[in-house]
Amino acid sequence: MAPLHCALLAIVRLMYQLVMRFPESITETALPAGTLAGLVDRCCQQSEANNAKQVLLSSTLDTEMKRLSKIIQDKISGPSELREEPLRTKMSNLPSQSSDGPGTLALHGPRNDNDHSMIKNIEILPTRDEVLCRTEPFLPLNDYKKSSTHFLPHGWSRHLDIHFRLYRQEMMDPLCAGIQAFIDLLEKTDKHADQDFVDPKKLRRRIKDNVNLNVYSNVKFLEVSYNGFQAGLTKISFSQPPKAQVPNRNDRKEFWERSRGRLMQGGLVCFVRRAKIQVGCNYRNHQVVMAVIEEQDIQELSKFEHVAHIHVSLSDPGSYTAVFAPMHPSSNSERWFMIECPGTFFESFRPVLKALQVCQPSVLPFGKYIAPTEKEIAQSAQSSTAVAIDPPLYASVPGFEFDLSVLLENGGALRLNVRNPHSVDRAVAVVRERSSLDNTQALALVQTLGREVALISGPPGTGKTRIGIDLMRVFLHNKENMNCGPIVVICYTNHALDQFLEHLLDKGYTKIARLGGQSKSERLQDYSLKSMMDKHKKPYAARRVIAQAFQEAEDAALSTRRLTFAIKSGHFDWKHVREYLLNENPAQCRQFEISPPEPIVWDDGVSEIPLRRRLTGGIAYERWATGKDLDEKRVWNRHADKKDREEVRPSNIFDILDEDAPKIVKTRRYDIPVSDRPIQFLGKDVWSMSMNERRRLIEYWRPDIIRLIEEELAHDHRVLKSAAKTKLCGYDELRRLILSGMDVIGMTTSGSAKFQALLESVAPKIILCEEAGEVLESHILSALSPMTQHLILIGDHLQLRPQVATYSLSSESTVGKKYNLDKSLFERLVTSDVNPLPMSHLTIQRRMRPEISSLIRNTLYPALEDGGPVCQYPDVGGMGSNLFFMDHNHPEDGKDPFGQQSYSNTFEIRMMEALALYLIKNGYDKQGDITILVPYLGQLGKIRNHFKDRFVVLVDERDEERLDARAEGGIAETPQSTQAQKKAQQSKATLQNHITIRTIDNYQGEEAKIVLISLVRSDTITEDETSSGSIGFLKSPNRTNVMLSRAQHGMFLIGNAGLMSQRKHGIWPDIMEELRQSDRIGQGYPIACKNHPETKRIVCSADDLQAVAPDGGCTLPCGEIMSCGHICPQSCHPDDSGHIIVKCAKPCTRPRSDCEHACQNLCWEDCGMCNVVVSPLILPCGHILQRPKCWQLLDPTKVACTAKVDRTLISCGHTRTMMCYQDPAKVTCVEKCPLILACGDPCDSICHGARPCTTPCDRLPCNERCDKVLSCGHQCPSVCSEKCPSVKFCPKCSVTTTNTRIFDWDETIRLDEVDLDRDLLMVPPCGHALTMSTLDDMMDIGRYYQEQKDKSSESVSYVGLKELSGVTSDETVCVECSKPIGASFLRYGRPVKHTQLLRLMNGFRKKQISDNKQHYQEAGKSLSQAKDALLQGLASVNAIPRRHQLVGKAAVKPAEDMLTRFGPSLVVRSPIKELTALLTQRSESRNQILLWRRRGDSDPLSFGAQDLAPPPSDKEVSEVIRMLGLESAV
Repeated sequence: MAPLHCALLAIVRLMYQLVMRFPESITETALPAGTLAGLVDRCCQQSEANNAKQVLLSSTLDTEMKRLSKIIQDKISGPSELREEPLRTKMSNLPSQSSDGPGTLALHGPRNDNDHSMIKNIEILPTRDEVLCRTEPFLPLNDYKKSSTHFLPHGWSRHLDIHFRLYRQEMMDPLCAGIQAFIDLLEKTDKHADQDFVDPKKLRRRIKDNVNLNVYSNVKFLEVSYNGFQAGLTKISFSQPPKAQVPNRNDRKEFWERSRGRLMQGGLVCFVRRAKIQVGCNYRNHQVVMAVIEEQDIQELSKFEHVAHIHVSLSDPGSYTAVFAPMHPSSNSERWFMIECPGTFFESFRPVLKALQVCQPSVLPFGKYIAPTEKEIAQSAQSSTAVAIDPPLYASVPGFEFDLSVLLENGGALRLNVRNPHSVDRAVAVVRERSSLDNTQALALVQTLGREVALISGPPGTGKTRIGIDLMRVFLHNKENMNCGPIVVICYTNHALDQFLEHLLDKGYTKIARLGGQSKSERLQDYSLKSMMDKHKKPYAARRVIAQAFQEAEDAALSTRRLTFAIKSGHFDWKHVREYLLNENPAQCRQFEISPPEPIVWDDGVSEIPLRRRLTGGIAYERWATGKDLDEKRVWNRHADKKDREEVRPSNIFDILDEDAPKIVKTRRYDIPVSDRPIQFLGKDVWSMSMNERRRLIEYWRPDIIRLIEEELAHDHRVLKSAAKTKLCGYDELRRLILSGMDVIGMTTSGSAKFQALLESVAPKIILCEEAGEVLESHILSALSPMTQHLILIGDHLQLRPQVATYSLSSESTVGKKYNLDKSLFERLVTSDVNPLPMSHLTIQRRMRPEISSLIRNTLYPALEDGGPVCQYPDVGGMGSNLFFMDHNHPEDGKDPFGQQSYSNTFEIRMMEALALYLIKNGYDKQGDITILVPYLGQLGKIRNHFKDRFVVLVDERDEERLDARAEGGIAETPQSTQAQKKAQQSKATLQNHITIRTIDNYQGEEAKIVLISLVRSDTITEDETSSGSIGFLKSPNRTNVMLSRAQHGMFLIGNAGLMSQRKHGIWPDIMEELRQSDRIGQGYPIACKNHPETKRIVCSADDLQAVAPDGGCTLPCGEIMSCGHICPQSCHPDDSGHIIVKCAKPCTRPRSDCEHACQNLCWEDCGMCNVVVSPLILPCGHILQRPKCWQLLDPTKVACTAKVDRTLISCGHTRTMMCYQDPAKVTCVEKCPLILACGDPCDSICHGARPCTTPCDRLPCNERCDKVLSCGHQCPSVCSEKCPSVKFCPKCSVTTTNTRIFDWDETIRLDEVDLDRDLLMVPPCGHALTMSTLDDMMDIGRYYQEQKDKSSESVSYVGLKELSGVTSDETVCVECSKPIGASFLRYGRPVKHTQLLRLMNGFRKKQISDNKQHYQEAGKSLSQAKDALLQGLASVNAIPRRHQLVGKAAVKPAEDMLTRFGPSLVVRSPIKELTALLTQRSESRNQILLWRRRGDSDPLSFGAQDLAPPPSDKEVSEVIRMLGLESAV
């Protein structure tokens, strides 16, 4: 019987895949499925009850067959619970306050064109009618207790409906509010004041506080473009935002790079303009078009000063008519605005909503836990025991056991049968005893393996990530036995996902695929799905499908472009006109196709269009619409008039009486209609209409033809979507092959919805979600698939909840408590009154010292225990307490004038700065040691700007984006800094002064040794009407929990203690009471000197702290003896116990070993060479040095004699005055070159000896004709100074039949046609001659010389040099044979050599950057290692005799050199500047390439870290000199 079970199960699963992938096959599948259901039923009934495997197989077969039958039934007739009539009956029976349902179930019908009772019919992209609708949408309550408030019964259908509608409202609410606010403002504002809309400050004053808008004006719809599968995109232009309208393109580019929240790819935008639009029987004064940003290119946005470009896809084909319809040029009312709501990122909502929409309720797993039916709820209410959770299906296979040996530290075997209680108890005991897991972790791990829906909760620091990693180790160790496919790991943030996957890499698991492109981890770059796809070749079938889809998309895109052009221009294709006329006026259609007018026949008997068939159909319509037939008649009539006038007239007027005289016959004329009848009087004869009547008729046809075009556009859009889907399937086949071979698939929650179809094809059975308490329930639901058998949620519902932008949907608002959109699935399953699930608790924390953990233990986690090293943490250095709350009553800063509800407190900022600096001086100077937490973005921005000159401030990317968006809205605390200014500010800060600053909402899961918390709020209730006594969302226990649980060694808070102690402020009164009882609240922080423990102070302000501890210690003298033997002159400074930084200002007392003179330097300075002046010294050269220094006397051979002498240069023989120490072989001659050039003229350059000249010439070109004589006896036809051509180019000897051709501009002429008085010949080595003016133009000689034109002769002469640019030119080649020709003429020495040197310089620069990329990566590592070694060594040394002997000369000196070379003020010397001088100066600058290696005062060039290049080696310099031809000068 078992083989039959297996065969039927395989058939059922294949049929399931068929109906899911090809829904159109369901009708044909229904009958075979019914037959199959009967076979399955009989097979299951005959199963042996005592055979465990057969019972399990029968159960699985029965379940999957019922699932298949349910899908087929739902597809054919619809789910019974979703049918319209039962729903209407149920809605009518609901209470009146709940009876207004969605769509047709509403009392007054649908609210808008996108209001439907079934979520599958709702368009995810908002419609125009929807965003303008002022009626509140249908929002179901998210509460199982209120069962009468929803029109669907309990179960998956209802659950999906609730979360789809609430999550979509989260997207719609800010969008609708913003668009409606702008439209209201538009109607109230005169069109001449429209420019105020784009000014953020003026706009903010005129809209509500809770509305966030970006407005862009002067929008123009340019064209429909095609870009791969992004076909049908509309390119638009708009005015740059005011802050981006700057001349410098780099500044514009930086603005857009910093404004990451603006116009994000995948974001929603709305186009609005004033226009009177008829909607049904009503009119509205504005036109609205919705679109999605599909392509955002920083280069296109920043290209122009006043205009930017992006590509969008319009929401529906009908929108093309609105945006491309011709508009009157002078109509200001037609101006389009583009509206963006920055908080609405459509692309993050789309995949989740789509996944919820296409979910099949009948196949989703875990329904009895997540979405129980009414029957299951009733059974749970009657039961007194907790809900029993079944084991995962894969673990229910008879004989299956988990192998837990991978967890045991000392080896050994351990098996777990999750269905056997004794096996479970034994596994827990062994894991507790023989692994590194604590008691609660061991219990949680074993319980999770036996629950198909497992919840693990843990307070901060209890090792939730650790338990997730150990679960993965167990799964991967048992993977083959489980047959579970890849395991899916889901995290809320990219940072958490990267950390989790890196932990798996550390454990040796490498078969990992990371989906999504937002990873910041270098270790995971090779594990990204994109990287893996680049290494795999696509199968042939996939390539063929993708190519076919590309072609379909391209054809549809071209059709879309053609149709939009027709709308824009008003010139319709005959195809659409014909379709319209066939339905509306067939007679007119026949006139175009069957009976167009005869063509005009001219005198020669030939018609203008000979073939009659060419005049029918589209050609006939085109002639009619453009009036070409009327134009032909006018031309004919003019021709006839002229012909009649030219006819011979009778010479005798009486000849007309003569009957035999020839008669005059007039030529035929055509009647040209000029009537102007109204449309209702136009007849059926279209060819008898005047041009005005034709235009009027076309305009009458226009609305109906536009509708036909819109239908075709809709068809093209469907083709594009189908092609995109086909392409995705082609790529998904390769993705599926890759993912099927993986052990772990990691993604974020939004990615899980985006890749839902792909995941379903891989069929993962296990999903593990970290940070589940922060994840929206809709995200978890979208990740589930029919194949999921094990769902593990790890989190803490008492920490941060999911972030919701719409406050009215949040449980923190009064209205939002009934929607609870920010309640995670994890929290709901734990706290629900209906079907609460059992949960595993972790209770031992290993992060916070006991006095810190006590704050959350006594308020939120009564079972929390302290474990690990937390009880042995050292006290915080320099502080009198490890936990303290500084109480103050300094008021908050005034709110900003633009309605941004963000708070700040300047007193707390200054106190945080002083305390952070004090702690750094007490040794907390490493990155991650100190973190400052703030609740408000306004405080974060001010802290960042206040700290930037003294610290290296580390701000989270999400906080940075919000700060930038705030600054764009005109709310910046200080003017924004450019990137260059930020680098300069960071270079001022000491390398060790790292401070991390975060808002509370972006710091969950992180920790630091010391946490400083600024509570900001200090608005106590007073007589002032504006005071409220509120602490805002600080009263949220979840945020308070995160804030107080991040510190390891110490935590220091500052705020208004009286305000925080008020009973209405959540758990704060209990926290403040505990702090008071332990004497940890005061008016100032207690500090204690590390070096003088008896010295204690209370500091109540930043000035107090600076006064009592200027160097981090106290005001007592240091008194320590330094390595030099002197007593330290400074006050107490614990940050430099080895006195490495302190500079002793006493005179140096160290004796010299090489002379008896005393050192004249200060003690901290190196003695160096003795500079005492001694008696005159006779140098080896014979000259006398009158005032030598002592060190020169010791070794006269090292003294460079500066006496002036005359010597003969080796390279040229000229005499030059130079210093005695200089080598004549290395000195460059400055005399004028004595050589005679090939042209016979003297060289005007500086002497260059025997070396070939490589400097761009400064000699002016000669335009005179060469006076030499050819062998034929005639004068040379070429120009002076050039080599004479062969005799075959002699114009005198040439005859007109010669084959010699001359290229002159864009034509070729014969040799005898050349006028040598106006233009001369230039013959390159290839033998194809050109005129001199042509070659001058090809060489662009005007760029290099100043020209003077003779107006009389139009000749050009060259009178001066132009400054050389840094732009290279292409090599000039012959127009006939494409061989290089410029270098063969002396005339073009300046442009040719300039180009050669520029190419040499560019090649040298590229070589530098390429060769030194690895050098700087290694240098950065060396710097870090050297700094650590230096600091460790300095801390261990007590007495050091000399500065270069601190920790051993070999160890410390390289570190000092490295710090000097790669410190914050990185400056390098660049040979590129020296090479550039050769191109921009006269020939005497040639010497600079030689001086560069030894000159010490070269102008430095500062580079960014990615551009740094060290001075080249001697080998590199030699190579450059060789390439320049300067070897003999060195």
